Amino acid sequence: MAPPRKKAKLNFEQSLKRLEKIVQTLEDDQIALEDSLKLFEEGKALARACETELTEAENRVRLLMENDEGESEETDFEAEEEEADPREAQVKKESELPF
Repeated sequence: MAPPRKKAKLNFEQSLKRLEKIVQTLEDDQIALEDSLKLFEEGKALARACETELTEAENRVRLLMENDEGESEETDFEAEEEEADPREAQVKKESELPF
């Protein structure tokens, strides 16, 4: 008898898509209780895996956003865009004038 095959690890997007399919199946289909429990268990594991990946990604972003002293800096992305091209900032300000 061959050993059971391990499922290939899904990436974040694949896990999320599978999780959405599980939710849809549980909401829409008339399935047996045992099958519902198996799907729920799979969905719970997928949700945990997605949460872990998101937390890891968030931590990586925080590391990248640290200043020279190792402190996290909050950055306003819109302010950065305005600083990148002052002419665009001026156009935005002029378009906001009431006349």
